[in-house]
Amino acid sequence: KDGDTLDWICKQYYGEESFVLQVLDANPRLVEQGPVFTAGIEVFLPEVSRIPKINEALFQ
Repeated sequence: KDGDTLDWICKQYYGEESFVLQVLDANPRLVEQGPVFTAGIEVFLPEVSRIPKINEALFQ
């Protein structure tokens, strides 16, 4: 929808924004759209590697 950003989409779909680069790798033409999307932009959301954050790994 109008006004969506990739970090917001990642937060909604994956639960965090840290997967933006992986989504961009799967959608190289998204960079051409700019930071704020217009309605109708299709974004492929791939399976992502969920590597524990450093802090989580150290303190468990």
